[in-house]
This record gives sequence, structure tokens and C-alpha cells, in this order.
Amino acid sequence: MTGDSEGELDWRVAEMKKLLRSQDLDALTCHFREERAFLSALPLASLDKTLFARSKRNVLTTGAASCYPFTSYEMCDDNGVLLGVNKHNNSLIIIDIFNSRIYKNANIAILGTSGAGKTFTMQLLALRMRRKNIQVFIIAPLKAHEFYRACNNIGGAFIQISPASPCCINVMEIRRSDSAASELIDGPLIEKSLLASKIQRLHIFFSLLIPDMTYEERQLLSFSQQTNVDLTNKYAVLDISKLTGDLLTVGMFVALDFVWDKAKEDRTAEKAIFIDETWQLIGASSNRMAAEFVLEIFKIIRGYGGSAICATQDLNDFFALDDGKYGKGIINNSKTKIILNLEDEEARRVQSVLNLSEAEVMAVTHFQRGSGLISTNNNNTTVEFRSSALELELITSDHMELKSLVERRKQKPLKTFE
Repeated sequence: MTGDSEGELDWRVAEMKKLLRSQDLDALTCHFREERAFLSALPLASLDKTLFARSKRNVLTTGAASCYPFTSYEMCDDNGVLLGVNKHNNSLIIIDIFNSRIYKNANIAILGTSGAGKTFTMQLLALRMRRKNIQVFIIAPLKAHEFYRACNNIGGAFIQISPASPCCINVMEIRRSDSAASELIDGPLIEKSLLASKIQRLHIFFSLLIPDMTYEERQLLSFSQQTNVDLTNKYAVLDISKLTGDLLTVGMFVALDFVWDKAKEDRTAEKAIFIDETWQLIGASSNRMAAEFVLEIFKIIRGYGGSAICATQDLNDFFALDDGKYGKGIINNSKTKIILNLEDEEARRVQSVLNLSEAEVMAVTHFQRGSGLISTNNNNTTVEFRSSALELELITSDHMELKSLVERRKQKPLKTFE
């Protein structure tokens, strides 16, 4: 430290000590040892023994880490999808989940309590995937109306499966898929029994039905109609929220089965299947056969150039069936995990599965809406999800933002994606 006067020097020393103490570091004066102190700061790998004895102490890791900001992990892939900003160093979080050189698979598990921003995060990811010409399928069993605004404004297909809807997916139908791309890759394919494959799926379907189903409920399934749902649109939302009770789980399986057949057609095309409220198919209200079907998708969709993205807010049900076998299996087969705000009990359960530190668990329980923890490739990064003004208008479900949106719409119509 230097100064033009003794008073100025004392003031500068005192200010430096206060700054270092704020970083959990102590500053010691070196009267009559100034030269030795100066030499100790040079890259000579030599420290005077008297100085070493005077300065030796245990430093807390948090204090030492504050001196090395470059240790903060960055996640910025070329040609990826922008999610937000790293809260530690303000770098951009850009991920390319389809890059097999970086990620072993493209699957994502999104975990968060009600109101944590799960639907917002899903739609932000889906919209930006669509902008990259990635085929997007969204299965929405609950609150599907939150997906309608974005789907409608980007020219997507919003498909309602309900008793009053003209759309129908016949679960009994044997569907022939387009295998042209597979034949170009592998040559002539071995003929497989489509009937045998369909029978296996029907075993799962009927296992989900309640034994005392009424005639009226059977009619809701529309066995006698032909499938008239077209999945050629690059952004398709399947709304099954109008089905209630046990039929909701059945309808969810029928929609997923239909989308899965479409996703397997072309292995060269990138596609993503978003399964909202996945606990409906792998939780206590489902059964082992249906849960195995979902888990199988997460295990093998990589081989079809696809990504399975699950989202759930009910972690108790997510880990309910067979002591959490299927919930843990899905998480283990998802290279990327996004953890939003969780309650203490849920955070502890996730901690044991993902091996989170105590500091990370504390952060998860205190996340504000719009913040989350991304865990991938053995690295955890805290992110603040960012959307443009137009994206926010399309995907927000916050009642205050919706109220403001209504006022703006009265004055100026919404712009649409091109």
C-alpha cells in the first residue's frame, strides 16, 4: 500500500482490510518485513518461514472460491437453443441436446412444484425448438388451454381429444408407418408382424381400463371410428384435458402411443415428445405395463433421432410405483435435468437421486419463478430463464401478466411468428 501522507496510507490500509474481511480473508501487516512480503508475492515458489507461520490459517472454501470467478461452469453449445442466463457469471445458457458428441441422449426431465414455471419452461423450449425446424409433439393432459395461445399463433395444430371433438385416434387401428428413410439407411427391412405389435399395445391399453366401465364411457373411446388426426404439422399439441377420471390416463396413453408411432418413422429427422404431467402414466393411478411403455420410450428414442421431455409437479406420485423404479429410471435416462422451485420434502427426494449439495438444495427451495437448476454432464448451473416480449405474450400463464396482455390487446393486436 502507498500513500502521499501517513494519514492517507492508514486510510487506504483500513479500507483494504475491510474489503478483504468482506470476502472472509484477513490482512496482516508486515512491519520491518516488507521486502520479504514483496518477494513472497512473486512467482518464485518460496515463502519466508516467519511469514508462513504468521499468515497460516484455515480459509473457508467459500472465501477462497470468491477469489477465483473463472471456476463458474459455462454451458454454451454451438447451434443450440437459448434458455437464459447463468446467474453466477451472466454467460448465456445455450444447449444443443441433439449433439451426441456432448450429450449421451437428448432427453430432459423437468421437475417443479405447482406455480414454479414448469409450463413456461416447456413452452419456451418447445417454441425455440420449432424455430430450429425440430418436430414438436406436446401431450397435455391438464391445463391444455395454456398451450393453445402459442400453438395457434405459430400456425401449429391444436388437437382436442374429447367426446365433443371431431378428432379421433382409434387405438385399435393398425398403422403403417413410412419406412422409406430406414430402407435407405439399412436396406430392405425384415417384415414384422404389425398385428403382434398392436396386440402388445392393446394389452397395455386394456390394463388401464376399469373393469366396470359403462357403455357410455366405452363410447367416448370411439373404437368404431377411423383415425383422422394429422401429425404432419411441425408443432402439434394433443389436448386430452377434457377426459376425466380414469379416462384421462387411458387417453394419455392413446395419444402417446399414436405420437410414438409417428416419431419412429424417420430416424434422420430431429423430433421432441413433450409429456406433461408424466406422473399420470407412471404413478399410482397407472400400472406397471403403462409405466414400462413410457420408460422404454426414454430408453430407445435416441435411436430414432428423438428427445423425450417429461415434466411433473407431483413428485410423490412420480416416484410412487414400485418404490420409484420408473421415476428414477426416467431421470437416469435423461441426460439433462431442469429443477425448478421445490418444497423441502421434494427437494430432499431429488437430492438423493441427483446427488445435489446442501447449497444446491437450499437454492432449489428458494428459487423464484423463472429460475432453475440445470444438471447435465455432471455439472450443475443455476439459470434465469429469459424470453422475448413476444414469447412472453404467447406462453405466460401468470394472471397479472394476462391482465396486462388483455389491456394491450385492446389497443394493439398480437404479432405472429413468420
